[in-house]
Amino acid sequence: MAERLLAAIESLGFRPRCLRVACGVALLLAIATLFGRPPAFDDAWFGDQAYFVATEGRLRSELFRGMLGWEEWVYITQKAGVLLTAVFVRILGLTPLAVHLPGLIYATLCGTLVVVYLRRVRPGDRGTLLVAGILLAANPSVVAFAFLVRPELMLASLAFASYALLDAVFCRDWPIARRAALAGALAGASPLFHLNGSMIMAAGGLFLLVRRQWLPAAVYSVTALGVALLYVVDALVRGDLGQMVTQFRFDPATAGSTSLSAKLATVGDVGNVFFHSPAEIAISVMLLFPALAFSRLRRREIPTPREARGLVTYSAALLLSLLVLLNRPAHMYALLFCPFGVALFSLLHGQLRAATAVGLRRTSALILCTCLVFGISHSIARIVRNAEARDEMQWNAYVASLLPKKHVAVIAPLAFVFGQIDDYRIMGLAKYAHPDRVSGSQWDMSTLMADAARWDVEYVVFERRRGHHNFDPPEYPVRVGQYERFVDRPPLTIYRRGSP
Repeated sequence: MAERLLAAIESLGFRPRCLRVACGVALLLAIATLFGRPPAFDDAWFGDQAYFVATEGRLRSELFRGMLGWEEWVYITQKAGVLLTAVFVRILGLTPLAVHLPGLIYATLCGTLVVVYLRRVRPGDRGTLLVAGILLAANPSVVAFAFLVRPELMLASLAFASYALLDAVFCRDWPIARRAALAGALAGASPLFHLNGSMIMAAGGLFLLVRRQWLPAAVYSVTALGVALLYVVDALVRGDLGQMVTQFRFDPATAGSTSLSAKLATVGDVGNVFFHSPAEIAISVMLLFPALAFSRLRRREIPTPREARGLVTYSAALLLSLLVLLNRPAHMYALLFCPFGVALFSLLHGQLRAATAVGLRRTSALILCTCLVFGISHSIARIVRNAEARDEMQWNAYVASLLPKKHVAVIAPLAFVFGQIDDYRIMGLAKYAHPDRVSGSQWDMSTLMADAARWDVEYVVFERRRGHHNFDPPEYPVRVGQYERFVDRPPLTIYRRGSP
């Protein structure tokens, strides 16, 4: 029975018609998850920054007023991504769609680069492209980040394009120094999207050093560093390097890089990057299984693609760079390895199509079918969740209808910025959900209301719901300091400023 099942899976995993249907279904479901997608924490946070870039020309944020001087200028942020988002915010206003579109661009670019790469390596092989399409469209992390403001898919795109240049797959006819310079420029651009892009810069240098290409390594490094230095231009122009250093030291996102003990803890938890959920496990398997399979084929003296070794070498360099430079072991960074895993697995699948290694063929087909089934089920579940989610713009309009005054300062959940930022000066509750980064002290209702009074806040809006970034105190007294409760309609509790 098991033998027949494995034979059936092997047939399904390699039959062209099955691959076409599977790729089409996975892609259509992935696209369907984009509709009704509710905004996430980062959408509000970076959307707020983009709004002030679009309207004031200043990279700042009101949502975290009082925290590290971010209300004046945010130096440690995803600068290039915020600037791109600002373009959409300028056109569409601060809406969920405006902040989701950059993620769609990043995902499209990542998929396009993988397709172009495979067409260069295996010209005319449509089956390899279909396998790559299935692996991308059926990966829950790719689907999630394809409509999110975060830049991990852009980092993956820059890393993959840089590698393809260094390995002479892209621009093969160029002199090696010119390819190294362009690869360095792409790698150097990655920190502009996220400081963890420094891992990509280091990986390219390691890749060239392993191959003993000394001159290209020097050209690559100088170019990458020159582009990356654009990150500090705003601090230099404003004469505010000291504040930039302060923000780096105390920013929660860089906490894992500011001391030896924090770095060791980050390295110790690096398994969370690759084994956080089935989506990250799939990326890990897409790298590990082909690497082992190609090694086995080479030991049998079976010819394998030259590019497969390059993909493995660069991925190893990227992993080493991640261990040294990663600031926190978040699962999203597995996406940096995704295009390499997809390309490597697709090349192996193409080679096994005509191979007699039954064990490898069946394992490859089983992995592909498992990724497909899990990805489809995840996409369907996300579509259902999107249908059940509230419309954030409508909800915010309802909350605003409960506030008698317009154009006043408000402390509210971060998502209140969508559709309301033009009518209120909005500060976020998320700051109060975590200890103060400088003093380490916890926030409570009295300190929150003291901040509200100091900043001339008219309303404080609480939403009683569980969440990592939501401040939900155990009690809501009738009066706290200058503020009195005037709306208590679960899940909403709203305070307004009264007499002192």
